[in-house]
Amino acid sequence: MFNDDKKNSPSPESVSSVDTKLSFNDAKPAQPENIPIYTMKKDLQNINNNQYFSDSNNSGDVSAETIRITPAPARSDSRLRTSPFLSQDVKKESVAMPVSAPSNEQINIKAGPAPHTPSSWGKLILITVVIFLLFAAGAGGYYFWINKKSAAKIPTSTTVSPPKSTLALDKPNYLNVDTSSEKIDIASAIDKYVREVTDEKPNTPVEFIVVDNQNNPILFKDFASKSGLSLPKDITGNLKDTFSLFIYLDEEQPRIGLAVDSNDLVGINLKDALLKNETSLISNMTSLYLGNSVNTDDTPFTTSYYGGAEIRYKNIPIPTMSLDYTIFRDKLIIGTSKMTARSIIDYLTANGKVQGVEDVIDGIPEEDLQNGNL
Repeated sequence: MFNDDKKNSPSPESVSSVDTKLSFNDAKPAQPENIPIYTMKKDLQNINNNQYFSDSNNSGDVSAETIRITPAPARSDSRLRTSPFLSQDVKKESVAMPVSAPSNEQINIKAGPAPHTPSSWGKLILITVVIFLLFAAGAGGYYFWINKKSAAKIPTSTTVSPPKSTLALDKPNYLNVDTSSEKIDIASAIDKYVREVTDEKPNTPVEFIVVDNQNNPILFKDFASKSGLSLPKDITGNLKDTFSLFIYLDEEQPRIGLAVDSNDLVGINLKDALLKNETSLISNMTSLYLGNSVNTDDTPFTTSYYGGAEIRYKNIPIPTMSLDYTIFRDKLIIGTSKMTARSIIDYLTANGKVQGVEDVIDGIPEEDLQNGNL
């Protein structure tokens, strides 16, 4: 019996060769789709279940650390390319694939520009607003600084009081003349006062009362005789001893004027005497032209009217010079230029203190005028 068994049982060598032959020829290659892949899904679901992990360790499950994959014999490149898990670079020998995540050296991911989320737009708008406010504040500060600096350069305007005038323009001033000498040089005597008028440049004539060293008024007849005013007696006989001398700037040139009180209330006699001596009036009053050489000709006097006064005048071949005379109210007015005589008329009218001849005549009864009882 034992022999029969030995005869029927195959020898080890024969079995080994058969099995080997079957394993290489008949065994089906493992398909990549059927390779078990261990995942951590169940582990994560049972992370708090200690029994689960103990059972897993006792069972013959695949280790979580390494999965051994035995690839099938290489058949063709096209078969390998169709596998989603294998590539052309997979070798015939077993490859150990660690479950852990690949390091930075193995996988390089290029990060693209982050899209603008609503929060990034809000930050961008906030930054823009802050920059704008800073710029506006800087511009405002610069503008304020510039204005303050410019204002500092401009000196504050201070009210400067004009120098107090030494000349009265609405009443007479005193003009001192030395009467100790036999002759009076009017130009030299009034030179100081002419300079004062020239410096202050008033737009009205300045009235002076001529006085001596003791401030006593000088009589007109004494002033006329010592200053070279050689007027005929029929003229001086109708004049009083009270008079005023005027200095007036005519186009910035000093000109002299006189206002002599008259004895002739009606003024007819004085007027006739002046008309009769017109041809010699200029030569008789040369000293009033302040040293200017006055050449006269045979040109007759002409009549003009100003401020209610009848003015007789004759021009002189010197700019702004002439001889103008008139009887205005109760005074004989003489001017060495047209504007000098007219400004004296304006001055007397503005003051209103002088009673004119026409005012006197208005107060005289008609029968006295007809009978000549003045």
